[in-house]
Amino acid sequence: MRALAVYVLMLLACPGAAYAKARLIDVEEPKQFGYFIGDVLERTALIELSGADRLVTASRPEPGQIKYWLWLRNVQTEELSRQGRRFLKVRLAYQIFYAPLQPQRLTLPSVSLLFRSESGETKTTLPPFTFLAAPLRELTSRQGGGERDEADEIPRLMPDAQPQLRSTARERTTMLLSSMAGALAFGLLLYHQAWWPFGARRRRPFTVAARQIAALKRSAITDLDTDLRGVLRPAFLAMHRALDETAGQRLLANDQPSFFAEHPGLVSRRGEIGRFFEASGALFFAEDAKRAEDIMPLRDLVALSDALGVLERGQS
Repeated sequence: MRALAVYVLMLLACPGAAYAKARLIDVEEPKQFGYFIGDVLERTALIELSGADRLVTASRPEPGQIKYWLWLRNVQTEELSRQGRRFLKVRLAYQIFYAPLQPQRLTLPSVSLLFRSESGETKTTLPPFTFLAAPLRELTSRQGGGERDEADEIPRLMPDAQPQLRSTARERTTMLLSSMAGALAFGLLLYHQAWWPFGARRRRPFTVAARQIAALKRSAITDLDTDLRGVLRPAFLAMHRALDETAGQRLLANDQPSFFAEHPGLVSRRGEIGRFFEASGALFFAEDAKRAEDIMPLRDLVALSDALGVLERGQS
């Protein structure tokens, strides 16, 4: 009696010393009745671990067929820690494929888990679980008077529900309208950016010139041996042709006042266009490519053509 009292006092003083191995402390079971073929049953077990206990992976059950009517669908293990104590939470999901002709008791088998520590191995077992499976059959016989046929008493499954044919006209119309709107928006984008097939139309000469000048600049960067004059001349000519097409005639430096009077939308670039004509005079008349490059470098000409292209697209 005295030894028992001493043991109880030790348990109260040192709860952690009450066990040195893994132990099952709780099992959350599903309901014990009302299951039909195809239903899933879940069991959840909580196992308290000692400081060194580790689950042996090989002892964990693998999903698969257990019996001809029972499958283990899913196994989940989760280690928890509460107030300095360690727990292992185990979830087991079973699916039954048994179709009894009358209510029948079935049993889920026990599950043993092996834990290993420095002091050895410990086995913890989840007990078996018994539940009641019910048949899929009508609960009442056919209504109406007269004698009942024996066929009415034979259990049978209800007929399958017939598939409903649903009209997809609304979805097809919505998809068609969305496709048309997308195609229209894409076409407007091509037109606005002067991309193919709208890139060569007359009302976008600056956009076309901007592409040509940018391509010339890329070729000059790629080929370091390119002559400066061989790059500047076609670039300046491309800008001249764009100005001529916009003006509707050959545009010279002295024609700038009347040009800006007819195209007020380009007045914001008046200074840069004037500098372009000055550089063009040095290039084509004085044959001085170096001075033309100093007055308007190729990068400035690219920027001017891009800016004029933006103004051009905003006006059309």
